[in-house]
Amino acid sequence: MTGMEVFGNRFYSISDKGLVREKNEDCCKAGMTPNGFLCVLCDGMGGHAGGETASRMAVEKIWNFWQATDYAQVREAMGECLRYANSCVWESARGIPGLEGMGTTVCMALLRGKELWYAHVGDSRIYVYEPEAGLCLLTKDHSMVQGMVDQGLLSEAEARVHPDRNRLVKVLGGKEDVEPDVCASPFEMENGMSLLVCSDGLSSYVPEEAIGQVLAGNGTVHDKCSELVALANQAGGEDNVTVQLLAYGSAEAGSEQPLPALARPRKRRLAIKIIGLLALIFALLCLTL
Repeated sequence: MTGMEVFGNRFYSISDKGLVREKNEDCCKAGMTPNGFLCVLCDGMGGHAGGETASRMAVEKIWNFWQATDYAQVREAMGECLRYANSCVWESARGIPGLEGMGTTVCMALLRGKELWYAHVGDSRIYVYEPEAGLCLLTKDHSMVQGMVDQGLLSEAEARVHPDRNRLVKVLGGKEDVEPDVCASPFEMENGMSLLVCSDGLSSYVPEEAIGQVLAGNGTVHDKCSELVALANQAGGEDNVTVQLLAYGSAEAGSEQPLPALARPRKRRLAIKIIGLLALIFALLCLTL
């Protein structure tokens, strides 16, 4: 089991291989970028080294994309980012012996102040927990079973136990081109809310009611992540399980805002300030003369 904590007790992520799998094919990363606080989680597939390679490569490409520059159009950048990562995984799967057929799910959440932008491919999930409203699922699985639910052929309860519930219709790297689901507008976070990003090793084995009960508890994000992983393993631990949890505006953190909006001053705003200052100096010189 591996864990990572950043920004004190406001964010924690944990990944565990479970009780059945020989290795962990999940991969995740989180932290500040020039565009805001980024969480990315991938659940690889493809057997042998394929799944592990696909998830690690996707996380690396996505992370580097958001570190490269400050994007003015966030929604367009999210789609571009996942299409770029898809092409990297696709080309590697074709060009390296033993990696044929590899792919990965992906969830990507970018927090800019109160704005939560998100995108995904596959059946890893993004939730928001709000104390009064409870657990809210922001993503929709790209799976065969979810399609049957949408068509009215299965109920949500039947889908949770369907033998083909893990069959995906869209993954990163599965085809030459992919069209990710990107939110049309950002979700507005409020103090007391929590952001949960997880692989299906959690959502397929632990009911949403139980997840919500854990998030409603009084423990730290570290405690809650550990408890969620323990519940997945108690349910059989048949899959790798990865959890990322952010407490927004946590009272425990002693701050109204849990994270700075950006890692460093935005270059565009800095340039505007410099131009304004130069204009002021020029005007004063003119008055003096």
